[in-house]
Amino acid sequence: MLRYTQTLTLWHDVPRVDCSTTIDEFTGAVVHTAAPRQTPGMRTYPSPWIVALALVGCAPTVCPAPDPSLIAQAVLTELAARDARAAAAGGDELADAAGDDDAPQDDGSVRVRVPIEGHPGLGSATPLVTITSFSDFQCPFCSRVTPTLERLTETYGDDLRIVFFELPLPFHADAKPAAEAALEAYAQRGDAGYAAMRAQLYDHQRALGRADLERYAAEVGLDLARFRAALDDHRHLPTVEADLALAARIGAHGTPNFFVNGRQVTGAQPYDVFDAYVRAERAVARAAVASGVPRAEVYAHLMQDAVDRAVEAEVADAQPAPARPDPAATYALEIPSGTPGRGAREPLVTVVAFGDYECPFCQRAEATLQALLERYPDTVRVVHLQNPLGFHPHALESAMAAREAYAQRGEQGYFAMHAALYEAAAAHELSRSRLEAIAVSLRLDVRRFRRALDEGTHRARVEQEQALAARFGALGTPSFFINGRILTGARPLEEFTSLVDTELAEARALLESGVRRRDVYARVVRDGLPRFERE
Repeated sequence: MLRYTQTLTLWHDVPRVDCSTTIDEFTGAVVHTAAPRQTPGMRTYPSPWIVALALVGCAPTVCPAPDPSLIAQAVLTELAARDARAAAAGGDELADAAGDDDAPQDDGSVRVRVPIEGHPGLGSATPLVTITSFSDFQCPFCSRVTPTLERLTETYGDDLRIVFFELPLPFHADAKPAAEAALEAYAQRGDAGYAAMRAQLYDHQRALGRADLERYAAEVGLDLARFRAALDDHRHLPTVEADLALAARIGAHGTPNFFVNGRQVTGAQPYDVFDAYVRAERAVARAAVASGVPRAEVYAHLMQDAVDRAVEAEVADAQPAPARPDPAATYALEIPSGTPGRGAREPLVTVVAFGDYECPFCQRAEATLQALLERYPDTVRVVHLQNPLGFHPHALESAMAAREAYAQRGEQGYFAMHAALYEAAAAHELSRSRLEAIAVSLRLDVRRFRRALDEGTHRARVEQEQALAARFGALGTPSFFINGRILTGARPLEEFTSLVDTELAEARALLESGVRRRDVYARVVRDGLPRFERE
């Protein structure tokens, strides 16, 4: 993982930015502008004027339409916050700023009030330093930081406690049920039960379906009947929702997020970063104890002067972020051979759909595409390409499953698998066992199906389709190209029909000029833009 304090080489084409909702699970993001900028609390970044940040967490931005300017704003905001923290600590490296000895110091960050009553925890009952942790059981960065937290508790012993809050992000389909499962373990067995379930969930991040949760509950010794009842009636959902509301209020917008005695640390930072904060806060706490504050009341004492809401970093003077692909332009998107499609065999309008089986907006768009085909049965064809996003843990394997169904049974097999995958995704059931069950139900050769997934037979093809999406600026899902013109997101049917009608008129004009019907698409996109250029 690249870290903030290193020199970074970043992408200009990032195919996995969002599901029309998020920045997640890639190590960098890019803001590219026409001139260097100076933002309060930030350094000036030199030519070629690429401002970059190694992201170390999952962070939602906005829903539903992907907007690069919002991604840019999120990146710049985080850069400003991190530069400000580094400057306050005395340099570019937070880890170096703390020194070898504990000494009371103010890093300039705001202390935020985080109430901890009634939440599970790990470590001392009378700590000098309390770390509040906001996490998501499907977030890979939350899993990655777990050894760091364990090392901190070992290092600081009676001086440290970590208190856990639930922050399931909306694009992680299994995160909220997993959070409810962890809270039921806490309800039954206290901190020990929560810790045991938490370990199970992070150890098996790719297997968090209902049956998996029940298996983990049995393994950690919970009352299964009570556990099932708690999940069925969502007994702990109010607690989860309260944690979500608290996170939003105090500025914990992504996972993992931490507050060290109320001072925010964002992302799966290296141990030395946490160590610097803990040592500084332990020094503050020791001074409070020396002044007469009982050790058991240190956290409450520090919270007295804390603020209730985070003060968001202000970013001024930011240059415009890259534009989206021009919806009025035609892009020369050549459809790869072997791409499954449905609708007219010799269409006048071809819709190229880039999708992700775990994307809820792609699921929503399926009904719109079906309605479109019903309205234009003789003139429209929809072809499907894969763009599994990196933060959806089952999306790549699901895409390969669909390609294997196509390999075995052509378009009939593909679309049977396609429908079954979206149905399973709606029930949050895209585990490997579920994929194999679907293959059995579709009468595929299951041995061949398993081998294709195990060996990644179709990975190169899926990655080719992802690269094609990136080339034409389709960074989120769903994205559509209607005779080469882009339309993003789960749009209403009327937006599709308006564009289709426009393209139909142009296609019919081509027919009248002598272009053969089967050549219409190639003729329409022939003079289109060869890629989306980020200015």
